[in-house]
Amino acid sequence: SSGINAEYGYLKQTESDSGMLSGLCLSEDNSIIVSAATSGTLFVYDINSVKPRHCQYDAHDMGVNGCDIKQLEDQRHILCTVGADYLAKLWIVEADYSLSLQNTLSGHSGQVLCCKFAQLPDGTQALFTGSVDKTVIIWDLDSGDKLHQSICHTSFVYSIALQDDKLVTCSSDKTVKRWTVTSGKVKTINVIPIAHQDKLADWSNKQVRGWLQRLLPNCDTSHTGKDIANQDVDVLLDAIIGPGPTRAKLHRLLL
Repeated sequence: SSGINAEYGYLKQTESDSGMLSGLCLSEDNSIIVSAATSGTLFVYDINSVKPRHCQYDAHDMGVNGCDIKQLEDQRHILCTVGADYLAKLWIVEADYSLSLQNTLSGHSGQVLCCKFAQLPDGTQALFTGSVDKTVIIWDLDSGDKLHQSICHTSFVYSIALQDDKLVTCSSDKTVKRWTVTSGKVKTINVIPIAHQDKLADWSNKQVRGWLQRLLPNCDTSHTGKDIANQDVDVLLDAIIGPGPTRAKLHRLLL
């Protein structure tokens, strides 16, 4: 049967750190775990430890948003962290699990939200970062030089995935986009809108019911997409929820 075996239990932060965890990565050889916190702290564990082997305080001003780790040819590991200070930072994980800052990458004009190591089609070792500034930057991992920057979305770039020459990004503009990466540049393949980007009038009864039940579990779910699209908002609110504290929330969503 399938499932998750909680083999090692919970990993612990230090008692003095009260930040929420905002990022997590596991090395390719399954030897190192790094978690990141909104306080700006990084926690480095070996795969068998419960308590962190190293804590890097103040890794980023105003907090860490994400991280990724990559094993190097000499068996060491390089860690990337991105933060609310508009920066991406590269660290070497030393044998004692401490971190040595190798490079600070500055190029985004907003918080950096995500990062991912990758090899470009020409063999260049690269780093991709996505930001509140709506762009993705490709960095040369060895030199730290910015190879390319593209405006990929109309809102924040929250996550990046890569496989060979394919890049996938997602954003708070409610789209997922697929790209090809060629010579350090990105070219769009297509845009994949998420379900609620479809025209509301085209929603099936099942889609409408599912959306309403997630939003307001006790509301009337007998309406169709055309009902919602064609009715006056105030009339619709009376039919679905009636007076109450959730009315304003639903009103904002429907306008």
